[in-house]
Amino acid sequence: MGGSLRAASTNATAIFLNPAGIALLQSYVVTAFYDFHVRKNGHVAHSSVVDSIASKWIKAGLFYNLMIMRPDIYDRNQQKKLTLKQDGHEVGVALAMPLGAHFALGATVKYQFYKATIEIPDPEGDGNIDHTVDRISNIGVDLGMVIKIAAGFSAGVTAMNVVPQKSLHAPITMGMGLAYGYKTYFLAAFDVLLDFTSRGKKVVPSLFGGVEVFLGGKYAIRAGTSYEGLTEAVSVTGGFGYINPKAGVDIFVSQQVDGGVETRIGFAVKLFVR
Repeated sequence: MGGSLRAASTNATAIFLNPAGIALLQSYVVTAFYDFHVRKNGHVAHSSVVDSIASKWIKAGLFYNLMIMRPDIYDRNQQKKLTLKQDGHEVGVALAMPLGAHFALGATVKYQFYKATIEIPDPEGDGNIDHTVDRISNIGVDLGMVIKIAAGFSAGVTAMNVVPQKSLHAPITMGMGLAYGYKTYFLAAFDVLLDFTSRGKKVVPSLFGGVEVFLGGKYAIRAGTSYEGLTEAVSVTGGFGYINPKAGVDIFVSQQVDGGVETRIGFAVKLFVR
């Protein structure tokens, strides 16, 4: 869906985009996710358990995220100049509270660790040493809300990393999204994300949009696009999912078409416990 769905995310997607979305669907889901970044030689893994059945008032999710990336940095002649090492992980809990049938609030509390280093020549030897250029080891907080406006229409608002981390990896952002769904057959979403800290006092916008068609009660076909304001990169995404009452499998491919050449390939497995 191109990184959209802040107005209609559920289960593990809600943990990433809008914690209030946990309250949108009554389910108990275990999710495992893997995302490979080809150009950056990067690996992102996610695991979560989301329970929106056990309690009428509080819906909860536990999650863990792992990131390892080793992108090479090239000069203007496309000669390898540096290797950037990025390592990080997050563990946390997301909570959501439905307030009636049309409104929900959510919050995520997480421990974040992230470290980025570059290899530089050792001034006291012949080898290289790692120089730290970015680091986080702190508690982070995300907030969100979802409102059902009318039949099929919903809106979402998020505030991510509201505890300042002073890091490009975890900027303070505000997300706003609109979504329209027709029963279970069709879903369209459009989001705007405002980054308040990555470029000093300048607010950097990013745009996301996507559609999903659900066929035969089992097959989901998805497409989306995104514009990342910080890097001015444009990407297109396509995905396919299979769902039955006990489990689901999703695969996707994302390709930058402007502002870079990154390719991402990912898949997810979901188990519907109840």
